[in-house]
Amino acid sequence: LVVLALCCWASMSVAADLTAVGPAGNGNGTPQDNRDAFYCQLPDPNGSGLSSQIDFIYPFDSGCIDDFMAPSNAPINFVEWWGVYWNGAGLSDYFVISFFADNGQCYPEAEPFYQEDIFVYNEVFDAGAGWYALSAEIPEVPMAEGQMYWIEIQSVMEFTVGGQWGWQTSAETNYCDPLQGFPFLDIPYWSPIDYPAMSFC
Repeated sequence: LVVLALCCWASMSVAADLTAVGPAGNGNGTPQDNRDAFYCQLPDPNGSGLSSQIDFIYPFDSGCIDDFMAPSNAPINFVEWWGVYWNGAGLSDYFVISFFADNGQCYPEAEPFYQEDIFVYNEVFDAGAGWYALSAEIPEVPMAEGQMYWIEIQSVMEFTVGGQWGWQTSAETNYCDPLQGFPFLDIPYWSPIDYPAMSFC
């Protein structure tokens, strides 16, 4: 987050070394350009991509959600995230980014207070790591310093056309455990995930 990142499976593992730190937009697990980082959890090269996808044709829908604490009152207007494709080459038709308030018990509120369909975004493949780095500008999302929020990022893509998309996990520590829902695989919204965090900036 930045101021002014066939069978169905719930996850796909990625095991590769990070490429060397380089310039913005190279997909190597470093935040893009010179914006001021609001909050950041970098992707884990030994982590997994967890299914977080909307499919309007094939009968499944999945999502992952993770929390963060706002360090200031500055609004968010740029998001970067990392993900992988499997059971197909992709690519996503578009993405949906949603922000939820926390209910005070390390759990998101039932409905997002902000949701945006993201049709314009950057997507860069890192062959060494095996993931895609994505980023997009979004309309300003208001934040309150010290408040907990949750972010959900979903690919919109038909499984029978592009396969599955998974949000890459992060090894960074954060406040609450990330959660996932995948009713088609009997994983209700929202269920605990055996990973410390999801990757986003």
